[in-house]
Amino acid sequence: MIEITVPGSKSITQRAILCASLANDMSVIKNALLCEDTEYLIEGLKKLGIKIEIIGDRVEVLGNGGTFTNNGKCEIFMGNNGTGYRFLLTLANFYKNEVILSGNEKLQKRPIKDLVDTLRKLGFNIQYLKDEGFPPVKILPINKVFDFKLSVNINASKSSQFVSSMLLAGVFFKKGVEITLSGKVVSTPYINMTLKVMNKFGVGINEENDRFVIPEFSQYSSREFNIEGDFSSASYFIAASFFLNKPIKLKNLCYHSSLQGDKYFIDVLKKMGAEFEISNNEILVKPSRLKGIEIDMNKMPDMVPTLAILSTISEGITVIKNIKHLRYKETDRIDAICNNLKKIGIEVDNGDDYIKIKPFSKIGNFNKVTIDPEDDHRIAMSFALFKLINSYINISNQNCVKKSFPNFWKLFETLF
Repeated sequence: MIEITVPGSKSITQRAILCASLANDMSVIKNALLCEDTEYLIEGLKKLGIKIEIIGDRVEVLGNGGTFTNNGKCEIFMGNNGTGYRFLLTLANFYKNEVILSGNEKLQKRPIKDLVDTLRKLGFNIQYLKDEGFPPVKILPINKVFDFKLSVNINASKSSQFVSSMLLAGVFFKKGVEITLSGKVVSTPYINMTLKVMNKFGVGINEENDRFVIPEFSQYSSREFNIEGDFSSASYFIAASFFLNKPIKLKNLCYHSSLQGDKYFIDVLKKMGAEFEISNNEILVKPSRLKGIEIDMNKMPDMVPTLAILSTISEGITVIKNIKHLRYKETDRIDAICNNLKKIGIEVDNGDDYIKIKPFSKIGNFNKVTIDPEDDHRIAMSFALFKLINSYINISNQNCVKKSFPNFWKLFETLF
């Protein structure tokens, strides 16, 4: 039987490191995912004066207790780490000197306007350095004391990361802060993940519908924190079981206790006919015949590429809907999925917020093509599944997987 040990969650790793950076002593993050995104975040925090040391898969963080010192003017380059960029976009306003927050060409196309607008209304001095509403920005320190409870409204229709950014930095508002969400909120499980990680580090938040209240004098506490396996990364190997028609055992996945919303991808696949055996720290994927499905994936955007690829070997048409926010990811994922599926010869239709996919008429009967992931790690890893049934499929720019899963290709080779 094929066995895969799933690496730690990137989303939880970044949140835990940020909470530890603002805690009052030394924290130890175990089983951290040390990928490109994590490294950019760590380097950015170091420039803000946080002391962080990497030892194997452990990250030791000496927190600043929520008070930045003046480490001089700094420029932080975040590559294409949209999550980390947006987290630091709020945090850097509490630094004591000028910060230039930049990223690569891809990151400069990812929207930040709704978060910047919210921060500007609070009095923060944020200046766009290129296009309005997009990175890079210059952040200048302000001499404002927030000695009163704040009420903040933020539009969460493009990204839940705007909300998480405000929540994670909420401890700086010593008299407390009330955050109300507006617009059609997307990816709510990621907001819930932020709340749970904050709670693990000692900050409790009162929640009511789309309103969150961080109590006055909240403070992160240092701790030892173990990062659970990443369900997003696991999805490619779950899908591989159906392509290979072989059982695959995935280790380091705790379905019942997981903080990740992407664990519910298992439930989506069950609706398609998949069978699993779930134990405390493992998931066994059983060979199953899948059927097409109509499904709202608003809450699991990172699972859409994997689901789209699986739909090509399912029986019947699959419709994936309510996914407009995928257009604001590392690339326009709706277009990237559809363009590459069409190259292979799959019948696909899409609109502003949906994808409709007709499966192969005959498995493995498709064109010899080179897939362009458009520098998007999730497009590369999901389309790699086709290599399991046709060796003529080539993935360009394979190194883009380093963003979230540096060991992906090595583990993928064990499937053959």
